[in-house]
Amino acid sequence: LCFEKEVYMVYELKKLLGIKGVRWIIFLSFAVAILLPLYFIFDYETVQMIDNKAEVYKGYVGLNARKEYFSKIGGFVTEENIKDEITRYRITNIPDITLDESEYYRIINEAYSSYKDNSLDIKRVNNIPFYSRWKEKIYEKIDFKYKAYDDDEIQQVRVALDNFAVPFYLEFYEHWVIFFKSSFVFCCILLLGAVFCSSQLFPYEKVTHMDLVLGTLNPKILRKMARDKMLAVSVCFIVLFLICNLIIISLTILPFYNEGWNMQIQLLPDFFTAIYAWTIKDMFFWYMIVSIGSILSMSFITFFIGNIMKEMYLTILLSLLVVSANFSIAYLPDAFKIVKRYMEISPVNGINLFGIITSMHNFRVLGKTFLSGEIIIAVILLTILFSFLLNLILFPRRLKNN
Repeated sequence: LCFEKEVYMVYELKKLLGIKGVRWIIFLSFAVAILLPLYFIFDYETVQMIDNKAEVYKGYVGLNARKEYFSKIGGFVTEENIKDEITRYRITNIPDITLDESEYYRIINEAYSSYKDNSLDIKRVNNIPFYSRWKEKIYEKIDFKYKAYDDDEIQQVRVALDNFAVPFYLEFYEHWVIFFKSSFVFCCILLLGAVFCSSQLFPYEKVTHMDLVLGTLNPKILRKMARDKMLAVSVCFIVLFLICNLIIISLTILPFYNEGWNMQIQLLPDFFTAIYAWTIKDMFFWYMIVSIGSILSMSFITFFIGNIMKEMYLTILLSLLVVSANFSIAYLPDAFKIVKRYMEISPVNGINLFGIITSMHNFRVLGKTFLSGEIIIAVILLTILFSFLLNLILFPRRLKNN
């Protein structure tokens, strides 16, 4: 009946949502999107000195107190500001608890500490200008990881640093840290959910013995079935991704408006040596595009594996091996630089925000240089396209062979 009325995708979508495991994935996605950011928010605390007394603020109250603190110190981070702060820390006996909460102290610590141990004695800070020290620390990172990069990549990093716009702009950003942490965990769960859901569709006909009937149909109809199976899963996960990320945004970002929107990512904790000339706004849109693309590409790869294997559990196992192999590249020794370099731009790796943004790998394509975070967008699109076309070809052939 659904074939006659040509409502294949709606039929496939209903079939997908009828699977108990898929409903559990949807429930888990909403639970994570609500509970995880709330956990990070209510676990957040900041300490402020009021009349020489330490006051602890937690949750949204703490974040608002921190926002008020940033409204006093925010703005362009100039070399004169940094120099004045270093001088103040040297000559003034500031309580440790105040230093721990000082944003400029954190920035100075990240800038002037050694890349290897990230520790600093403020009284022994050298007089290198802040932005010169920023470049110097990136070169320290290259020296420390000299096996991870080849000479051409290092040269392109030097060119990028010479064209970098400074000074950086500092704003309240700590709600963005909570957002990215929450969204990353959510995307990991959604990626695994996409593997599970996509593994159900193509082996479904074999499990229900429908392959014997479908094998008699016109290949054009079978290609349309394959297309609508893939579109059904894509629609399901795009909608789920958008709704759940809107929930996370409403809990973490909206209460503070667009604070931090225009801050350079180098001023975020642990991003100081990033070589992307991005603001938080740029990184936000990049991550939304790349993470949903990564989830869809893994979904289409799972389609492809299921089309060949024809067994649901074997499809899940092989797909999880693909995911784990990509996530494990960070633990490979730097001597495997060629493997790490190309696996870093694997579509599955797109949800790994920190790993890509802190990497300095770059690629020459058509005479132009692209960083990993830029080239991975093209890799994701090509993976989706080729997987889609291969599945359209393989599905009718598999049923006809049966």
